[in-house]
Amino acid sequence: MSLSSYLRFIQSRERVLMMSNYEAKIVSQETKRNIPFPLHGLSQLAHGNELPANISLFDVDFAPTAPAAPPHTHEHEDEIYYILEGEVTFLLGDKVETAMAGSTVILPRGIVHATWNESEQPAKALTIVSQNSKFEFFFDDVVKRIQERGITDPMEMGAVVGEAGVDYGVIVDMSKTPDRAKPYFGM
Repeated sequence: MSLSSYLRFIQSRERVLMMSNYEAKIVSQETKRNIPFPLHGLSQLAHGNELPANISLFDVDFAPTAPAAPPHTHEHEDEIYYILEGEVTFLLGDKVETAMAGSTVILPRGIVHATWNESEQPAKALTIVSQNSKFEFFFDDVVKRIQERGITDPMEMGAVVGEAGVDYGVIVDMSKTPDRAKPYFGM
């Protein structure tokens, strides 16, 4: 066996051994991890360390006529939303569009985006956060900061979201809030 063939064999074997550290499983409604995030209902279904691809999967609930994520950009990760129920309105760069059930929303890193529910009905989405990101810990960090400080005012909670974002390469910029979204964000 040549040296290059041997090295390919060793690399392949190491990948198989590394991948054997993962477990196939089902995450049920009862076993998903609920996160008491103040802006919208949120549960984590898959954690980045559970797959070699290192992606995270979240279940997001949007209350009727309510804000969700303020205008922000991600430095490190991409997001994909799949709308399961209802409709969710998005800021997508410089345009505003509403995604209906069955729609997929692609949010590449570096592009400002925001979410809110303009309808009178609740909405639900699955959100995938791309690989090698610590962003999946952002939500827990925000909750911890709010609880530790005893914050109950929604505007103060929003400030904590912006503050925590800096630590995760997420920049909140409320000046990008579209006029039609301002009432949902208390502006």
